Amino acid sequence: MTELKFPLVITHLDPNKAGEVYEGFASQETDAAERSGGKFGIHYLSAKGSIPEVPEHNHTNIDEQVSVVLDGWCELEYEGVGLVRLEKGTTVIAPPEIKHTFVRCSEDFVVMEMSSPAGINVVPVEA
Repeated sequence: MTELKFPLVITHLDPNKAGEVYEGFASQETDAAERSGGKFGIHYLSAKGSIPEVPEHNHTNIDEQVSVVLDGWCELEYEGVGLVRLEKGTTVIAPPEIKHTFVRCSEDFVVMEMSSPAGINVVPVEA
């Protein structure tokens, strides 16, 4: 049998882990962190009406972040790139240290975000 780096992980939404991540976003966590021994974290963010601008920030405690837009659209400003519009079906593989600002999104915006390791943080950038 093949030696695996970690066991196969099939994850499910965990209704006991619902909570706010940013004002205007509803967050739904999965059990990926527990099932992968902390190697991966997966959560879903969905818009709840009008989204305020989320200040410039980066993530300092992860090695990678992958985001997949499942519905709607959003616009982010990435350092060194500029304004980018992400639409349903868009996948972003972002280095954790890239500074970015969430500018706006549609009311039906839903994104799945995966980080490795689990437990993504949000660090505001000092002006």
